[in-house]
Amino acid sequence: MDLTTAILAHPRVIAVDVDLNSRAELASVFIKAFDDKGNEFPIDFDDAWRFLGYSTKANGLRKLKGGGFREGLDYRGTKGGVIQTDEGSYEGFAPDKYYMTINAFELFAMIAMTETGNKVRQFFRAMRDAYVELTHMLQSGTDREQAYILTYEKKNCTYVAAIQQQPRLCKFGFTTNIKERYSAHRRTFTTPYFFELRHVVEADDPKKAEEIFKNFPDIKDNVQQLKIGGSIQRETSLMPDTMTEERLYFLMRKACRQSASQDIVMSDSHDYLEIEREKTQQMQLQVQLQRDVELEKYRMDHEYRMEVFKRKRCEEDDEGGDTPDHGGKAQKGVTPRAGPKDDDSRKEQTTDEAALDEEEEAVASHDDEPEEPPRGSNVEAGGEEEREAVVDNTPDATQFERNVHEHIRSLCEFGVDERSMRTVDRFRTDRIPLFEAFVERYGKTTRRKFYTAVIRLEGVTSTVYSTGGRHGIEGFSGIRLKDRPSSDADEDLILQFIQEDCELGDDDLLVSKADLFEALQAFGAARGWQKFHRGHGSTMSKVLTAKGVREVDVRWRGVNSRVFAGIRPKRGYPTPQEVFRQFLGARTQKREGSLVKRAVLLNRFSKYAKECCKELVTPLTSLKMTQEMGVFGFKLVTAGRDMCFEVAEKVVMRGAYDSITPKVLFTSPANEL
Repeated sequence: MDLTTAILAHPRVIAVDVDLNSRAELASVFIKAFDDKGNEFPIDFDDAWRFLGYSTKANGLRKLKGGGFREGLDYRGTKGGVIQTDEGSYEGFAPDKYYMTINAFELFAMIAMTETGNKVRQFFRAMRDAYVELTHMLQSGTDREQAYILTYEKKNCTYVAAIQQQPRLCKFGFTTNIKERYSAHRRTFTTPYFFELRHVVEADDPKKAEEIFKNFPDIKDNVQQLKIGGSIQRETSLMPDTMTEERLYFLMRKACRQSASQDIVMSDSHDYLEIEREKTQQMQLQVQLQRDVELEKYRMDHEYRMEVFKRKRCEEDDEGGDTPDHGGKAQKGVTPRAGPKDDDSRKEQTTDEAALDEEEEAVASHDDEPEEPPRGSNVEAGGEEEREAVVDNTPDATQFERNVHEHIRSLCEFGVDERSMRTVDRFRTDRIPLFEAFVERYGKTTRRKFYTAVIRLEGVTSTVYSTGGRHGIEGFSGIRLKDRPSSDADEDLILQFIQEDCELGDDDLLVSKADLFEALQAFGAARGWQKFHRGHGSTMSKVLTAKGVREVDVRWRGVNSRVFAGIRPKRGYPTPQEVFRQFLGARTQKREGSLVKRAVLLNRFSKYAKECCKELVTPLTSLKMTQEMGVFGFKLVTAGRDMCFEVAEKVVMRGAYDSITPKVLFTSPANEL
């Protein structure tokens, strides 16, 4: 069985609901990426955007380049162009190509926020876990086979090898050169068969030992003939469910012993020790294999978490290290003090990490202890072992998962986490309360074990989200608490504020994000709402975006600022046209025969806007940051270029206006207002 078929047959991969037509294609792409260890960017973006359900490659590229991914770190691109022959003639055109890292692909699937993207991400994680398990098992089997070849090279021996998993078929035989026989059988047993040595036993007369082994009832009754290529394999047997590895090894040793001695009455008791040793070795190998698989999964999960953490740090560095205050403005050199929630989350994180460290230390100390064979075991004439039940404090994995799944179903309901839905109605929830409720109900366990069991539920994945002023919440997507608030109070307050105190329109309606947030605070305080924090700024932006309002990043005097275009409070926030008309009335006069250049008029208007913008635009607060005033001044000057033609009676020359002149004497802005 090849690796792709084995991975697709893995229970975790089968459990993921993905279109059958795309399973094989997805599997081939992912396995190629996993195998390509030396390539930092193994995922072809041309495959990624189609898998995740984007309609065009351009849409996927916009999401990639605008989603915080960095070129050279998360993906790399190669420019296309015209392809020419050696003679210089046109041959074709090569498009631009992009390639992603494995972690970047998983993040890209997560931010796709589509049902297809969610399923592909689940399929990707299931395939990754199956790939780790199966490759470790194959590596473990290869190591065991190499040990057999080195131990029994150029010795007379009998062997048994597995050639098919379902149904379980084995090949047996004898040889005087196990290395050559192993290589020959590997060439013969090709897909859908394989050849893996299970047991090798030295024999004085290997041919006679094979005949004795073949005539045992358990083998003789199940012998089959297989036609592979142009040859017929006669020494193959269908292994029943009752044929354990211990039983098989016992029969091989018995056949080899009887081939060297005619004393049929000889006892089999001297084989018990060898069988116990073989079982102990197999158990140790199995424990080590399982431990290696888990460590590899933890390592890959750790790399993914570090990728998310690194991305957040990069985003903070891009913001210049400034700390946003409650109004959304930046205050340089100010270090935020940790509040009670931050302290609690930091304590929970420290406690969680300490618990995980204690668990790993316990596993390591347990692995260092020498394993003793179970006492009180005995072997029947057939060689099967009857061992006493070993008391284990760790609950049975299957029963533990049942308890976790029953717990989640009792507290949560399942669905798709659609981004367009209201925050309170989205299918996601914090994982810490679920874990604490489980511990209270079923007793103490580890967080990692609980979280792993939860994401094995169909449709449930790990996620990181923000809500209600809390950022970086680690939780689960695809489930939500049944007992949750019926409405989102934050969004209801913001919607009421927009309806009562604001007006919506085109982009001529402008207000800075800081001012609108302060207006919202005043609106909420008048209604007894005191719980304002930075999270409400994000909620406000989300609600306004749904209303069609654009949030624009502008740059004025070297400083970045954010402005909402398409909304303004009903009081105190004039449009650029209204300000320009006020300028015409306050700072200009009509005079017959007068002439003014357009540049002069705009220069005077620009000064007026910069001087008066503070009083005109921000009646609710004394604006501390001049760049917010500058935003409106810049917008007003732009509007003035178009309106000069409307107020002037005629244009007497290019760049000059007739019958309008600026006033010579200026009054203060306060008196004019």
